[in-house]
Amino acid sequence: MASPFILQNMYDSSLYICQERIWLQIIDLAFARGFSPIGTRLDYYYELEQVWEEDVPYSEKIFTAVMTHVRCLNWDRFNFKDRENQIVCDDDCSELLYILNDTLPQDFKDFFKKGSFRICSE
Repeated sequence: MASPFILQNMYDSSLYICQERIWLQIIDLAFARGFSPIGTRLDYYYELEQVWEEDVPYSEKIFTAVMTHVRCLNWDRFNFKDRENQIVCDDDCSELLYILNDTLPQDFKDFFKKGSFRICSE
């Protein structure tokens, strides 16, 4: 069985857990209906925190920081389907809500209304 998508609001840390099949259908339907997103982004500091180790030499820390920065710069902003801790911005939440208003359950609408969220990796 596929693991669910865990979405975490950026303002209050509330979670919305969505079955993988449902999330992928929602995103596909949004794009089919003309969703024109600003796009997701990776949060450099969050990403760095995920890989940072205190007990490594300074040169390795610099390498880790640079590689994390490169990962963030090369991020595919149209990626809403992978679980990579990417952030969906307020404007995209509003547009998703508008485009999918007739198909979303109320609890999902309420989650989108809260604004930006992270598509968690775990």
